[in-house]
Amino acid sequence: MPQQLHSEVWRDQLRRDLRLVRWLAVAISLAAFLYYFQTRQILLYGDAVAHIHIARRLFDSLTPGISNLGSVWLPAPHLLMCPLLLSDWMWRTGVGGSLVSMASFFAASVGMFRLFRQFGRRSGAWVSTAIFGLNANVLYMQSTAMTELLYLAALIWSAAYAAEFLNQIWTLPLDEVRLRAISLKGSLALFIAMWTRYDGWFQTAATVVIVSLLVLTGSGRVAIGLTLKKILRATWPAWLLIAAAPALWMGYNARVFHNALEFWNGPYSARAIAKRTEKAGDVNPGDHNLHDAFIYFEKCAKEDVAQGFAGGLVMTLSIFGIGFALFRGRAAWVILLLWVPLIFYTLSIAYGGVPIFMPFWRPWGYYNVRYGMQLLPAFAVGTGLFAQWISFLLPQKFRPIFVYAVIACVALLTVREWNKVPFTLQEARYNARTRMMFETKLAKALQPFKGERMLMYTADYAGALQNAGIHERTVVNESNWTLWNEALTSPAERAGIIVAIDHDPVSEAVESHPEDLEHVATIESEGKPRTEIYRSLIYTGGER
Repeated sequence: MPQQLHSEVWRDQLRRDLRLVRWLAVAISLAAFLYYFQTRQILLYGDAVAHIHIARRLFDSLTPGISNLGSVWLPAPHLLMCPLLLSDWMWRTGVGGSLVSMASFFAASVGMFRLFRQFGRRSGAWVSTAIFGLNANVLYMQSTAMTELLYLAALIWSAAYAAEFLNQIWTLPLDEVRLRAISLKGSLALFIAMWTRYDGWFQTAATVVIVSLLVLTGSGRVAIGLTLKKILRATWPAWLLIAAAPALWMGYNARVFHNALEFWNGPYSARAIAKRTEKAGDVNPGDHNLHDAFIYFEKCAKEDVAQGFAGGLVMTLSIFGIGFALFRGRAAWVILLLWVPLIFYTLSIAYGGVPIFMPFWRPWGYYNVRYGMQLLPAFAVGTGLFAQWISFLLPQKFRPIFVYAVIACVALLTVREWNKVPFTLQEARYNARTRMMFETKLAKALQPFKGERMLMYTADYAGALQNAGIHERTVVNESNWTLWNEALTSPAERAGIIVAIDHDPVSEAVESHPEDLEHVATIESEGKPRTEIYRSLIYTGGER
């Protein structure tokens, strides 16, 4: 009875705390979004524009349908954005994509608090949630259509349910129905992770291994109330859900592209794109070098927490905090799940053709610096554990003051990062300048032809159509497979307006079949390919 009473008190306190976390998360999310929306910075990332483009073309296309998801980027973000992008305003402004990230920020913040409370005290939970929820890079990325926040939310909740799953097994008597419910929720989080980023596939495998080992190490207590056979009986629906994620994606690739591994070895895979876009001097410093790959990712992760000395300090404190927790009890071992991205990205940089460029190390640029955010939950939980440990050493009356002081320091760190410009925002600005200038010029040039049938390769500069408000159901592009191939063999017969960007498939088609085309305009923009716009002299508007 005392244990049950304590459990009820604990749950009641958790409900009150989570209510406050929810309100704070909503307020912080809205404030950050409104700032970046008003300053026109939510569409700086080219990938954000591309995600919106993919989601929109599921219904706004000459050939609408699920095949427009493409072969490489995983579908969860686009499926979630799609209903919101039915609004032209949400599409053109990018707000439809931002709302998905904002909801993910809300879920991740609540999940962070709940995760910590599975093995730690309230003081540490508030510190860890503050470190995550007030992080300047998180606040920028949650204002965009990027996938980082959706994945982080899935990662955090999968770890939270893993901790709850283990606590349920280690607590007797065990409720088998509850065990099934927890495992299903955890597997749903992993499913979302696997359908958001390929990190999730590696993360899921690691979760299965780590949780299984922790269950087996507790076999002495497991044998008393629940055999391994009963555990499997309770969790088989979760296993099916986990297996369904990669199976469905590979099945989709096989059905649409006739290659189940199109996302891995196809022409638009990460490795293929890296080879095509590699420039002289832009060699990946960590390529086939595990040591350098580790150093680059570790540095990037620290910069995404806080630039300069502060990032290293947070990482150091988090390692001490996690070490203390692992020494004190087995429940905290689930924290290791949050460190899996360190292994995944080290291997990806070394052997997966995934470089990270930072302005202070060769080759001195910005590329993929947002990847370091994947370790933020680990740093947040670890630092929260360290703060909790320090508070234990203080007299009872000083503990709340200490926690408030730590959270105040986190808030000041956010202000500092905001003034320095968040690392991910630096990357977005650096890479957006020439692209946005070009897309603005192209949009202005295309505006007079709005509503006419166009032929354009949209994979690189879909933002021009978005800026001009040109619906893709009027544009023959690479996602309209049959129409596209027919148009490339006779551009003048298949579209009234042809947009040829140097070295893209349309420009090559125009070069091979220039007949019956009238030159209309030329667009030149710094750092971007020359673009020619042609009008067909024979297109009649038929659906040939």
